[in-house]
Amino acid sequence: MLVKTRTILLKTLKYAENSVIARFYTEEFGLESFIINNIRSKKAAINAAHLQPLSLAETDLYQRANANLQRIKELRCQPVLHSLYTDIAKTSAVLFMQEVLNKVIIEKEKNEALFSFLYHHICWADAVPKLPAAYPVYWLVQLSRHLGFFPDIDSWEPDTLFLPAQGIFTHETGHPLYFDTTNAKYLYDLCLAKPETIDSIGISASYRRQLLDALLHYYRLHIDGFGEVKAHKVLAEVLA
Repeated sequence: MLVKTRTILLKTLKYAENSVIARFYTEEFGLESFIINNIRSKKAAINAAHLQPLSLAETDLYQRANANLQRIKELRCQPVLHSLYTDIAKTSAVLFMQEVLNKVIIEKEKNEALFSFLYHHICWADAVPKLPAAYPVYWLVQLSRHLGFFPDIDSWEPDTLFLPAQGIFTHETGHPLYFDTTNAKYLYDLCLAKPETIDSIGISASYRRQLLDALLHYYRLHIDGFGEVKAHKVLAEVLA
């Protein structure tokens, strides 16, 4: 069955001499993998330029029930992304986001809200003149809303700690794992912020690094097999 859907490229793997297996997050079907042949041919309808990290496309695909690998008839990069692949800070953020998404999106399941969130944020990051230094931290916080462990903002009060295992803010001390009061307040502010208001929170480089490490640990607590994110060390330096 030929179907049209919007797609987000999550990953490519070399397959044989001149082919790749491309992993897309699709609006209609969730996670799908496709085999794309003759990727390096000058006459190829789909080439490496179409397969940039987190690239967005309008895709005509052949959907076969219970098939592990699908095939694409046509892929049109729309909208065309520009600065994500020419601005070093944005490129570092994209590679970080891509690595995280490949760890958290593991099931073939349609999720319109998650797709819309990712699509909107990729477009916004490409369009904005300069990516806010705290954007990757903000993005992790907002992504957790779609993964089922968004912090309980109703429990926040001034001078509370944040307990990542429970996902709540509290005045209780003695817990082995917690965000201190400063990081907890920044977390609360990030929960309420919009992309264009991130800079107004005023998170210093030191606290951005702390929050990035703490949030990745938060993800490891709530997602089995999440593991280490290699791209975050480079990201922390670029967005310092």
